[in-house]
Amino acid sequence: MEPFRMLSLMIFVILLPSAVIAQYGFCTATNGRRGECISTSKCKTNGGSSDPANLCPGDNSIQCCTYRTCTNTKGVGGMCQPTATCNGNSDPANLCPGPNHIQCCTSNGGGSSNGNLPGLDAVQSKYARIIAKTARDYGLPIRGCEVAIVTAIVESNIRVYANSKVPESYKYPHDAVGKSL
Repeated sequence: MEPFRMLSLMIFVILLPSAVIAQYGFCTATNGRRGECISTSKCKTNGGSSDPANLCPGDNSIQCCTYRTCTNTKGVGGMCQPTATCNGNSDPANLCPGPNHIQCCTSNGGGSSNGNLPGLDAVQSKYARIIAKTARDYGLPIRGCEVAIVTAIVESNIRVYANSKVPESYKYPHDAVGKSL
């Protein structure tokens, strides 16, 4: 009977942590991102952000933990979130912080059928991917990549311009022609 008790105890010890973690469930934060109800300290350790809006059961230390945006291995943008809350495709390639069940979730089609990033046309998507790859190559944090892409959108609508007042600029690859002020 002793081996049976030992086996029962081992199973209990193994299953208890997962039951404790799962008891709080999943949530949708005030920023619209899907997350999990975990302690604020665990969220911080996992690289997430806690939403204090009382979205989870338990005391004030249990909050909705969400994670950053991501780009999957096909170059499609998505959100790091629990796989159980992903209504599209989860990419298990370790693209997100936290435990293994936090993965990069993209829409069912993996993006639009033409491969463009959300809200961008083909030319803009091409340059946004170049910016993202360069940011990764230089080891910049995700925020640096986001700032670079937003700056490119604001400054040039993510296009390469030739200058109508500088004839030499036409010799280089360009998507549009701009004017000097």
